Amino acid sequence: DQNLGGFCPVRSVPCPHDPSSHRERGAAAATVMVAAAPLLIAALHAFAPGPAPHLARSHVVRPAFAASGLRMALTSMPPSTGPALPTKGTQVMPEDYRLALVCLLPGMDIMLRYHESAGFVGGFVMFALGLIFAVQTMRVRFVCTPSSFTIMKKPMSAPFHDNSLAVLADQGNNVVVGGKNQWKYKDFVNYEFFPKGCAEAGLPCVLIYFKETATSQKDARGPGKLLSDLSLKFFDDAVPGQVHFAPAMCDPRELGQQFAARGAKKIR
Repeated sequence: DQNLGGFCPVRSVPCPHDPSSHRERGAAAATVMVAAAPLLIAALHAFAPGPAPHLARSHVVRPAFAASGLRMALTSMPPSTGPALPTKGTQVMPEDYRLALVCLLPGMDIMLRYHESAGFVGGFVMFALGLIFAVQTMRVRFVCTPSSFTIMKKPMSAPFHDNSLAVLADQGNNVVVGGKNQWKYKDFVNYEFFPKGCAEAGLPCVLIYFKETATSQKDARGPGKLLSDLSLKFFDDAVPGQVHFAPAMCDPRELGQQFAARGAKKIR
């Protein structure tokens, strides 16, 4: 019963003991993890804690905090129930690190569980994404003025808890359509937070979305332009405009209250 060429006798199928088949399965698992990571984040509102998966190798390092990274990310972050900011004057939205933690903790968990297999790559990608969100949350601030929504930046040298306008600086021109990162509420035709329903429940969101008509259609471009064109084809009540997305790096419930109080339109 010799194993010839990595195939079992009788049937021409990969032998389970062949190292190449293990590598192929590991690579496939890593690909699935990387592809599923955004879907995992976007499905947080449907998350239900379950038992940790069985590990075939008992010597894998599994600290207690890594028993379920996603479960810990959710249970360690209470719902956003802080006092509402005034809806008059200029308000700087409080930063929200929950999105970063939702990537960092599960990413660390996956790396610890599968540190000897290709699954480590999926955990590393998720962990790196969490680091990017954390850094961006430290430096980007969403500001609601009486008439417009503005994105500003906070110098890394500024005190951590100082979110006053005095320390904030202009973010520069929009990298997609040019012009300032400032949009008037009167030009909004819709806004939303995804996954839908999470902001109202005080749970972390992934994306902030809004659509405005101030950007000239000849200047509109990028994924936002593509999504706007698709919406015009499939929805009768859609309005031409430029779509904008941003990671939910501030409290989405607070931002939604500011938008609603300042006259930004929303499709119900």
